[in-house]
Amino acid sequence: KLVVCSVFVLLCHLVLTVLYLKQALDLGRVANPVGYMVEEIWRELAKAKYREWMHVSTKELENLERIRHVSVGFMGVQNFKFVFGTSF
Repeated sequence: KLVVCSVFVLLCHLVLTVLYLKQALDLGRVANPVGYMVEEIWRELAKAKYREWMHVSTKELENLERIRHVSVGFMGVQNFKFVFGTSF
């Protein structure tokens, strides 16, 4: 349970970081659209979105791997294909 909670807290932190950086970027564009601060905020926003994507995609791959193990265990299927065509 503790691991699940910490993963959820990390995801919430990443989502909030992206949200706040988007707001900062909008405010920065209004104040000085060509300033260095807007460029810095944009870079940090890109990094935060990438970290969020990596976190979510890693969890999705872990879930797919669990499904594969369960299907192999219950059905004895060795080459299980998901709807997306990914074979394991």
